Amino acid sequence: MKKIMLIILTFLSAGAFAQNGLDSWSIGAGASNSMMQGDLRSNFNVDALDAIDVNLGYYAYVDKMITPAFGFELKGRYGRMSGGAFELSNGYAVAGTTIPLGQTYFDATVYGAEFNTILNFSSFMRKPGATKARKWNFATYVGLGWHTHDSTLYDLNTDAVLVDYGASPSSDGHASSMYYTAAASLKYRLNANFDIEFRQDFNINDDDILDAARSTKQPFDMFMNTSLGVVYKLNNKNADNYVWMDKDTYDVEDKEVKEVNLFVDTDGDGVIDQFDKEPNTPRGAMVYGNGVAVDTDKDGFPDFSDPCPLQYSKFNNGCPKDSDNDGVMDDVDLCPNVAGDKARLGCPKETDEFTTTDDSIINIEPVYFELNSYFVTKDYFDLLTKTALTLFQNPTLQVRLEGHADVRGDDEYNQTLSENRVDAVQAALISRGVDASRIVLSTGYGENNPTFTSKKFHSYNRRVDIVFVK
Repeated sequence: MKKIMLIILTFLSAGAFAQNGLDSWSIGAGASNSMMQGDLRSNFNVDALDAIDVNLGYYAYVDKMITPAFGFELKGRYGRMSGGAFELSNGYAVAGTTIPLGQTYFDATVYGAEFNTILNFSSFMRKPGATKARKWNFATYVGLGWHTHDSTLYDLNTDAVLVDYGASPSSDGHASSMYYTAAASLKYRLNANFDIEFRQDFNINDDDILDAARSTKQPFDMFMNTSLGVVYKLNNKNADNYVWMDKDTYDVEDKEVKEVNLFVDTDGDGVIDQFDKEPNTPRGAMVYGNGVAVDTDKDGFPDFSDPCPLQYSKFNNGCPKDSDNDGVMDDVDLCPNVAGDKARLGCPKETDEFTTTDDSIINIEPVYFELNSYFVTKDYFDLLTKTALTLFQNPTLQVRLEGHADVRGDDEYNQTLSENRVDAVQAALISRGVDASRIVLSTGYGENNPTFTSKKFHSYNRRVDIVFVK
């Protein structure tokens, strides 16, 4: 465990002191096949093939590049190892058993961690002046690893356990050892974020029990891993990952141009990108000190794209529209397709769109609710937006909300339900920018003021009426 912590701390320290960003990191994962080359070897004894697994394993790693040519890697792996005797090993004995080595095979489960240094050859082997983007990348890895394993030696004929190095050597039932690794990697670039990687590594184990066969003929074990996986590259918005940069490009662009870019003003609005909240505003647009485009009428359409920058309108690209030419814009016209009076919010005196009293104008279109519900559905979002705009365009108006319920349920329940419906509509208007002081005398009437008395039309009584007060 101390060795693992030392590897991790070394890796993290290297990453912490490296002066570069996300584009210097990448993550890889995939599957691998392990081949033992010790006293016993994987798939060399034909008679033992039925007892030997495919030696499939899995791995994952994190790479940190300090420059495009040099970096570090922290890698974890899990895998199976197995094998039998080969011709040259048949004639000598191994510790712990008197059975000839040619009549044995081994099996092991391995968990390991590695710390590698990376030498990325492709970053400095590129021909000077080349402009075409690379699709292939070649790199080498050299490092140190540590793994635990439960290597067991078996009798090939009876499958009896002959030697079990995972039975007691450590408290967790696994033997452990250091190993030295060297690897070569070939990556194919799929896109800005993903690569496919083929890697072949060669490893020398620090002791002779990984294949569960200890002998004087070969005092250490060797094994190879053949891997195929996917690499995810972390990229900054405007930069490629370090692995795919060229050394010369990095030296010039990353170290020199980045310093100059601190003062770049991409959209030419007088606010440098470092402090510009909208760095891609069209050139010539009026902006505030933080680079945000000016919106004089506050309608959500910035002046550079608003044909009517001094007239508030949430619709028609920022320009008010008066379909019936009555002088009341559609945004706030309760009768947008029929010419009417401004005093009646765009509706004629004879219309049935609303009823009037001396001090109020009642919109005939209420907000309706489902049975036993006070949830405002999206069907009424446009109506509520139009109500808010009417208040914005008519500063002297206020609004009153009158909640109702149908006759089903007891009186107390229906009263509470109607009040909750009023609260829901009021909250929806406030969320659209209506000041709470513009909403007056809102109340719930329970089941006392139905639009229809027939049970057939219960749904029309579950409503909130919107009343504009002069």
